[in-house]
Amino acid sequence: YRLNNIIGGKFWNLGVGGTGVMSQFRILYGFYKELKIKNIFHYAPKFPRFEFIENGKPEYYIISNYQEKWHAKFGDLLADSILTDEQIEMNWLVYTQAIKSLANEIGCNYYLIEGDTKSPENPEDFSLKSRDDFHFSISHHQDIVKQFLNLYDPTLIDKVDQENGLFELY
Repeated sequence: YRLNNIIGGKFWNLGVGGTGVMSQFRILYGFYKELKIKNIFHYAPKFPRFEFIENGKPEYYIISNYQEKWHAKFGDLLADSILTDEQIEMNWLVYTQAIKSLANEIGCNYYLIEGDTKSPENPEDFSLKSRDDFHFSISHHQDIVKQFLNLYDPTLIDKVDQENGLFELY
C-alpha cells in the first residue's frame, strides 16, 4: 500500500498470510494473464512454508508450527528431505524463478527482495511494534518500501522523505 502510494496506479496484493513462495506462485499464476500487471514487488523470505494440493485443494504447512499429524502423513521424509536447508533453498529458487518467468512472459518488471524471516532487533526503533514481536514493526515495513524504491527508482526515496513524510515514524 505504501509503495503504491508513491509509485501510483492500481495495485493488487496477492499475498496470503502464513504462506510462502509456492502459494504465491499459484495465486499469481491464476491471475497473471487477467490483470494488467506492470510491476511485481515480491518480498520473499526463505522460510520453510509449503503448499501441497490435497483432495483438490491447497493445504498450507508452516513448518515452524510443526504438528504431529504431519509426521503421520509425511513420515521421515519431512525431516530427512523437505526440511533440509538445501531443499528450502531449492524450493525458494524454483518458485521465485517461476514467478520471474511469468513476469517476463507478460513484459512486467519483477523486483525481488529475499528479506528476513524475523524483524531485526533495533533499540532505536520507536515505531509501533507488531502484535507478537515476530512480525515487523512499522519502521521495518518502511525499510522494505525503501529497498523496493531503491530497486525501482532510487530518486524517489529522497523525494518521498522530503515531500510526503511517508517515512516519518509514528
